[in-house]
Amino acid sequence: MVRADIAVSIKNAVERGYSIEQAKQSLVNSGYSIKEVDEAINYLTSGVGEIEMPNQANYSPEQKTSEQQNLQQTSNQQIKNQMSQSRAVFDQLNIKQTDQFKIPKQKRSFPWKIIILVILLLILSGVLVGMVLFRDVIIETLQKLLGG
Repeated sequence: MVRADIAVSIKNAVERGYSIEQAKQSLVNSGYSIKEVDEAINYLTSGVGEIEMPNQANYSPEQKTSEQQNLQQTSNQQIKNQMSQSRAVFDQLNIKQTDQFKIPKQKRSFPWKIIILVILLLILSGVLVGMVLFRDVIIETLQKLLGG
């Protein structure tokens, strides 16, 4: 199976004006295996084969540029068609991979810990407010009890 990232890299390089050989060498230098790069190139150029450039000595510069543009447009068109197909395959693979890594939904139990903590916080807040409001009474009561 052709790796979509390699095919996209080759397509982008060709669109930017690099030759397929330059793109291949760049990918091999980046650490991709030669076999995978060759498979991607064969996939993108399947049925096309190598495009031979005509003998450029017989043509004027205007004819050269027009033929180069025609060849480039043709090859770009073919690569775009191939890339749309490879993107569809890549999207299908991507969907399958995300299905594999979905986290199963767990049933959550009722949040008893949170309710208990909120109730405890309310009780402690009430005790604090009560101590502030009735501090004089509390102080007098403690003085009587402790022998004051």
